[in-house]
Amino acid sequence: MKERGFDRAPCSAVILLGAAADLAIFYYLLHRGIPWNIGHLLSFLPEAAAFYFLWIIRKPGPGPAESFSGRVLGYLGVQLSALFLRGGALAALVQLLGWSPTLAILPAVAVSLAVALLADSLGLLHQAERRERGGLRRPLAIAVIVYAAALRLLYSGTFELLHEEAYYWNYAQHLDMGYLDHPPLVGWLIWLFTKLLGNSEFSVRVGALGCWLVTAYYTYKLAFAACGEAAALRSLVLVVVLPIFFCLGLLMIPDAPLVACWAGALYFLYRSLIEGQRSAWLGVGIFMGLGLLSKYTIALLAMAALYFMVLDPKARKWFSRLEPYGALAIALVLFSPVIFWNAQHQWASFFFQGPQRWSENFDFNLPHLVGAVLVLLTPTGLLAAAVVIISRKWFFPESGDEKTNRTYRLLTATTVIPLSVFVFFSLFRATKLHWTAPLWLGILPYMAASAVPDRPIPAGKLSRYAARAWPATIMFLVILYGAAFHYLVLGFPGVPYFKTGLGVGMQALALEVENLEADYVRREGDKPFTVCMDSDRLAGWIAFYRSKMAGPGNEGKKAEVVHNTTGGHLFGENSHMYRYWHPREAFEDKTLLLIGDNRSQLLSKSANSRLIPLGDIYPIAVQKNSKPAGYFFCQFAKMH
Repeated sequence: MKERGFDRAPCSAVILLGAAADLAIFYYLLHRGIPWNIGHLLSFLPEAAAFYFLWIIRKPGPGPAESFSGRVLGYLGVQLSALFLRGGALAALVQLLGWSPTLAILPAVAVSLAVALLADSLGLLHQAERRERGGLRRPLAIAVIVYAAALRLLYSGTFELLHEEAYYWNYAQHLDMGYLDHPPLVGWLIWLFTKLLGNSEFSVRVGALGCWLVTAYYTYKLAFAACGEAAALRSLVLVVVLPIFFCLGLLMIPDAPLVACWAGALYFLYRSLIEGQRSAWLGVGIFMGLGLLSKYTIALLAMAALYFMVLDPKARKWFSRLEPYGALAIALVLFSPVIFWNAQHQWASFFFQGPQRWSENFDFNLPHLVGAVLVLLTPTGLLAAAVVIISRKWFFPESGDEKTNRTYRLLTATTVIPLSVFVFFSLFRATKLHWTAPLWLGILPYMAASAVPDRPIPAGKLSRYAARAWPATIMFLVILYGAAFHYLVLGFPGVPYFKTGLGVGMQALALEVENLEADYVRREGDKPFTVCMDSDRLAGWIAFYRSKMAGPGNEGKKAEVVHNTTGGHLFGENSHMYRYWHPREAFEDKTLLLIGDNRSQLLSKSANSRLIPLGDIYPIAVQKNSKPAGYFFCQFAKMH
């Protein structure tokens, strides 16, 4: 048998030789004391060289000739993807399952070989063919979905929690019907999965993966109904790789269940308002209610649906029927725990998300909002979104079909109406990066249609760019995610870690705090409370990682750590829910271990006026993968 001018047997021999050299170099580097996380990068080179040798000399197949630079870019993309997925497999086996690196490297090498061979067999490297057809071809679409899912699954339990995730983990340790800054669903999900799977990064995040599956399912169904099977498959790809959806399928923050509920509610709104199915209102009510338990933002989807019902003659008939009011009743019943909690707490959460935000200082934040959208969607995605909203004729140039027209109006309204609210708000107040995340689900089917290679390429420049830029954009994003994961978990030679909200080194910080407390108890016989002098970032991390150290079954130690770790509200910082969980009065005349990001936090006037120092301020240096990962300061004191 021959494959593009070469026998399979010699090709297989070269590949196996590269894999054997990979293993031999890895074992040699381990023997020489090189850390396994660095050794696997160096040992990968002969495996990559074997594929480079085969691809660079292979005879071109039929069709337009490929450029040398196109081959090299394709080769680099596939090999980097293989390397980063292999790193995830290696990290998961060593860090989560406790395998030795000498054993874990065997399946890790198999993973990188499988990625490269699969990419070659699917013909994903043929740049000329891709340029000729344009758009995102089906084999690449399927490969990207599988690869990105594997990447997320392998790495999800191996890098530290973001500070938001650690804070919401504390929600789960103080289970309630509501909280100051968000509704309770994120805390409920974390509580459920940590009870089932134990206290780990993976168990905190598995709820986000489940929410992403719900998002993907309803996005596919909506896109299939609105634009057909080809666009539905590409919609899945966009849900997999666009930065905002990739992150929300991995990180357990309130936006993860919000996006899932938005996708479900949007699909059932389509079924009821466009297809006229009365039973679909049940789904609308359930998903709107669960969405309100996730984040109040889903009310903007209801606003968009109401706008469509008022303007669309066929949709107006639902105002005289019971089903929409039944959906509203279901949503309110599901949302009632939050209402009850607010009634008990002076409507604190509603005030926090409403009047308090509007009373903040003036901030013209529109450029930040535009930049956030550019990050969330990528330039290619933003181009596709602009074409969808501005140039409807691109999708339906000659369509007089009423259902098609109504579908377009409904779905674009569910994007444009919420987006208009955020744009108006950004003229006066600060906005956050992820706020617009769910509203893009409305036009996602049409954005995906721009990546279907068999449809005619539109005449406008923006349309052509959007149609042809997707493959390169998707490849870039996949490699970027792999590189980011590898950096966070395994690092890169010569690349330092930076002190950020990504949580790098927080497990080491928690261990230092554990040792400091134990040493103080041995010396003084008094157990101190840990007070983090920022708002809620360090407290969440330290509580989570110290409770994780307690191990499974040690619920008493875990509860003690949570009870004894709090934020800077004791000294005037905004610690959100910590001021409800840990009232200041409970710390009077108590010994405190103060932890700060910098020395000035411990020297602040507000702190000194309420503290009696019990020693000097001294630094804590933390490391990850033998590299500096953060610098903190601590001091023992007594509060009066």
